[in-house]
Amino acid sequence: TLKPLLYGLAFDKLGYKPYNILLDMPVTILTSTNESYRPKNYDLEYWGSLTARESLACSRNIPAVTLAKKIGFENFYSYLKSIGFDHIQEPPEHYGPGIALGTARASLIILARLYAGIANKGVMLPIYFGKDYKGNAIEIGKKFKIMSEKSSFQITHILADRNARRRTFGPRNFLDFPFEVAAKTGTSKDYRDAWTIGFTNQYVVGAWVGNFSSKPMNQISGGWGAGRIFHQVMRLLAERSKPKFTYPKYLIIQKRCRKTGLLPNKTCSIYNELVDSRNHSEKKCKANHGHTNDTSTEDTIKITSPIHGETYILDHSLPLAHQEIPLKILYSARKDKIYSYQINSGQRKIISESIDGSLKLLPGTYNIKIFRMNELVEAIEFHVK
Repeated sequence: TLKPLLYGLAFDKLGYKPYNILLDMPVTILTSTNESYRPKNYDLEYWGSLTARESLACSRNIPAVTLAKKIGFENFYSYLKSIGFDHIQEPPEHYGPGIALGTARASLIILARLYAGIANKGVMLPIYFGKDYKGNAIEIGKKFKIMSEKSSFQITHILADRNARRRTFGPRNFLDFPFEVAAKTGTSKDYRDAWTIGFTNQYVVGAWVGNFSSKPMNQISGGWGAGRIFHQVMRLLAERSKPKFTYPKYLIIQKRCRKTGLLPNKTCSIYNELVDSRNHSEKKCKANHGHTNDTSTEDTIKITSPIHGETYILDHSLPLAHQEIPLKILYSARKDKIYSYQINSGQRKIISESIDGSLKLLPGTYNIKIFRMNELVEAIEFHVK
């Protein structure tokens, strides 16, 4: 449920656009405490290249953590503290890269305020509960700008895009309405919490489902458990008025290629994107999607394990033969490109497909290099002790 904030920051601070491509592929992040963090998606699968729109609408974890890394985990931590996460008392390294996925925790009232802020052109307001016996207003929180107006509209448009989220939620789900609703679900580890939060142009509704004892539920997800409640309440509130979102004139609907985010050609599967007419990419997709399943014209070649600077510790109580170091190289390239990899000064080996293997190594320092023909394109160093 924090992902809309993360994407809003990426739009504002890093210049990302909703049609920019993010990678949903295995990634390993070295934390400040020299531990390896490897995020997983809810379905334990990888979808490859996705637009930022589809990544957020389908709630993919790996692109979110990657964005948080680019923003800076400490920067995201400070941002959460500044907008009302007063319960965060531990230092940033306590929460780690998982802060993008909710390790810092949240309450329903905080999340409701945040989503009201997205609905209110990026400005979060105090919640008014009434007056005390002296006639003084009882309020929670302060006024705070959580994202730019443009980003708030683009995030709203993504969260209200029923077509973009169908790949995760299916053709019929509790986020679909006969009127426009921007909504997001969340499911915490071990199904201890299920969330659905969203808004129309008038109402914000937040639903939480769980056990007050924090006992795990029987695989009740946000979209199913909390989603049912959210759906019923939202229909009671808004069905008669049939609400619809409106956007500033400088934001226009544009057809784009769903696989590359670029302006489409005749072979592209298209979708509707909300773009800034004053500042958007005019590049046209060159891929022939009618004859290939490639999601991009770019090569993908990356070492995802080991990661640079990682240290593996051998256990002397176990046989060395049973202590293997995972070797993972993602690979997707055109046939006319020849890639190879080399460990230390050993023989180069041609890469013809993604590698998911292992290495048996003695203590020492090792490096892995990736070459395109004779050009070095990536190099990492790791240690075995």
